[in-house]
Amino acid sequence: MTNVLITHHDDEHMGALSEIKEKYPNIKVVSSEIESEYISVKKKSLRLLQAEEILKDLPKEQKQFGIEFFETLRKVKPVNVYITVKDGDYFDWAGGCQVISTPGHMPGHISLFLRETNSIVRGDAAVIENGESIISNPQFALDLSTAEILIRED
Repeated sequence: MTNVLITHHDDEHMGALSEIKEKYPNIKVVSSEIESEYISVKKKSLRLLQAEEILKDLPKEQKQFGIEFFETLRKVKPVNVYITVKDGDYFDWAGGCQVISTPGHMPGHISLFLRETNSIVRGDAAVIENGESIISNPQFALDLSTAEILIRED
C-alpha cells in the first residue's frame, strides 16, 4: 500500500492531491484528524476564510492579486482521508517514523520524525535559518503564539 501524508491543508501541500488520487486511486491519503476535515472539505478551508477576510480590505493595487489567490484556493478539490493520525503515532514507513503534532501554522499541522535519518519533515511548521529553527512564514501562521512555543521547545 502506498500512502501520501499531508502535513496540513494549504493549497501548495494538497492542491494536486485530487489529480494524484485520480491517476493512482489506490494511494491512501494520511493526515491529522483536524486537517482531514479540511482536506475532505467537510469544513471550509481556514486559508480560504482568511483570504476572504483579507480581500475585503486589500488596497486597490493589490486587489487583483488577492482575487487570483482567492480563486486558486477556491479551486482546490476535496479528497477523502483514509488514515487519520495523532501525536505519537508510529509507522514503519521510510525506515520508521513518528507523528509529531505541530500546530500553529494550521491547527492540525503535523510533522514526521524519521528515525533512520534522525531528521524531521516539518511541512510549514519551521525552517532552519543560520543554523537555528525559526517559524516558517510567520505571517501565514494562523496561531503564531502556538507556533512560537513549538519553536522554543525545539
